[in-house]
Amino acid sequence: MKAPLCHWCGNGRLRPTPWFRTLSCDVCRVGSADLNGPAFIGCCIPFCRASRGDRKGDPLTAHMEWICSRHWRAVPRRLKQRRASLRRMEARTSDAARLQRIHAADARAWSACKRAATEAAGGIA
Repeated sequence: MKAPLCHWCGNGRLRPTPWFRTLSCDVCRVGSADLNGPAFIGCCIPFCRASRGDRKGDPLTAHMEWICSRHWRAVPRRLKQRRASLRRMEARTSDAARLQRIHAADARAWSACKRAATEAAGGIA
């Protein structure tokens, strides 16, 4: 399916951005919120044009970020394993204070994953 034409310049195509339900033109870079259309988010790596929609068991939410499979391969295995172990801990625990610490550690691990993927995409690492 082709991306729709830009409403403002008429030359470019509207593509999903890393922000929930937001589109941006290829040519004029004007963004718009597409609240009526299907929910899509783009890869959070700059200049990546990959996007995804809702999935079974993993629906999109307003503050969700996503890394496409091509860039996810560039993330070191130890960071992926750290996030997986934190998610397993989260599923096993019921203590509210421990859950808060696990969420904070998972947020730090996710930002490290994003940083590693962005650096690999930019040729830094």
